Amino acid sequence: MTTEAVLDSPAYEVEPYIGNGYFAWAQASEAHPARFNVYALPDAGSRFKVNPKGTVGFATDIDSTTLVFSQRPRPSAPGNVRFYDLVGRTASNPPAGVNTRRYREAGGKLFGNTLLFARLSRSAVKIFLFDLVTHERKLLDSISRPGYAQTGDVDGGLAAWIKCKRFAHCNTFVYDLAAETKTRVPNPQRRSQYAASLADDGTVYFGESTNIDCGNSLAIWRWDVGGAREKLFSFQSGRDIAVTTPVENLDGSTTIYYDRFNCNTGAADIFKTTVTP
Repeated sequence: MTTEAVLDSPAYEVEPYIGNGYFAWAQASEAHPARFNVYALPDAGSRFKVNPKGTVGFATDIDSTTLVFSQRPRPSAPGNVRFYDLVGRTASNPPAGVNTRRYREAGGKLFGNTLLFARLSRSAVKIFLFDLVTHERKLLDSISRPGYAQTGDVDGGLAAWIKCKRFAHCNTFVYDLAAETKTRVPNPQRRSQYAASLADDGTVYFGESTNIDCGNSLAIWRWDVGGAREKLFSFQSGRDIAVTTPVENLDGSTTIYYDRFNCNTGAADIFKTTVTP
């Protein structure tokens, strides 16, 4: 197992995503830690900014050469899901039925014509699956406030998300798109699971600790649906993550990209760890 820094600077660097020759992330300066912008970096070329000037942006996924991101007019304002063509460098909105003016839509995850996203209101958080061709919207899950839910990923014929009645106990759920069935990832110690993601083969990756907000004993795990859980690696005390992005390599290993937070200072950087099959 090897761990390397991908982005490690005084800036706050979070939300790493990889896809088809591009790397994307969100970044804020030390001077303005709440004002995040989304950047993309091609394998051959220089980085460029994605969200418009004066807005706040958060990276949420890459599918082929389409970057999905969330855009807000200011840090505390409601925002929406947006698409960005990484080749043509143009932004667009998803079809009607995804975004609203009243609520916050966030966490867009894309695979082909399937979009997974969250809608947050003062009273509830809802997780939707949306077909970009038929415009069919399916409610996968919801939870009343002060509970919390967050999208994880859509890939390998599955959609994943987390749901928490309290931050010390979050569960990861997986929905089989073809069979239309929902499964809860085993959580035998009743801890907090978050930062869920999916590999192309449907393997589920997630962080698990005593609390979604800087808990103890944080480790990254993987789970094959219907199989056994496997702990991959742990973090030292005082560290946390928000996103995992697995990339399967030709030799059978998997490289997991993640943002690593210092719970004492708030500093955040992006790392990658390669694990064996």
